[in-house]
Amino acid sequence: MFLLQQHIQCGLVALGTVTFYHDGHINFSLEDKHSRKALATHDLFLERFNPVVAADFGNGEQLFILDIGSTVTVLSAAFYQEDKRIIDVAGAVTLGLSGVGGSQAHPAYRIPSLIVMFAKSCAKVRDLSLLTGPTGDPDEFYGTVGETALNSFPSFTLDFRRMHFSVNGGKPGHCSDSSTLASTLLTKKSGCS
Repeated sequence: MFLLQQHIQCGLVALGTVTFYHDGHINFSLEDKHSRKALATHDLFLERFNPVVAADFGNGEQLFILDIGSTVTVLSAAFYQEDKRIIDVAGAVTLGLSGVGGSQAHPAYRIPSLIVMFAKSCAKVRDLSLLTGPTGDPDEFYGTVGETALNSFPSFTLDFRRMHFSVNGGKPGHCSDSSTLASTLLTKKSGCS
């Protein structure tokens, strides 16, 4: 098994960088443009061959599965346990999750929008779901970053040589808005402005 993992890792490194654009085109670059630029930390990982990225949805930097085939962004029950203030954003829903093992329905809350930060780039993500209980998936992390989050940026790049995930664009004004949606709701409910 270890030998298989080494071969897969070498194959991913050989991909170099892959950039996905809003309009659907994909750019592969085998050049090592950043070979002299060392990163202090890595923010792209592989867990059972699934890409995992670091992101901040208001609870600090946490790890999320990156699923470019998923149309939705889903925050997990672990995320919910850390910040239950966000619960009554847009009401309860039943979220249907499909995968290789079939489809399952899970109770969740719908979140109309939330700010996400990848590295230092921010954008407002629309139409997220927040699971209220675990799905039973052992690799749930803090959720799944899907198209709703990724489409908030003009493009995103997976750099397999440096194990780095980056987004291009975003809106700097969103980064300066340090309040999460949850704290905004609490302020409105308490009558403070």
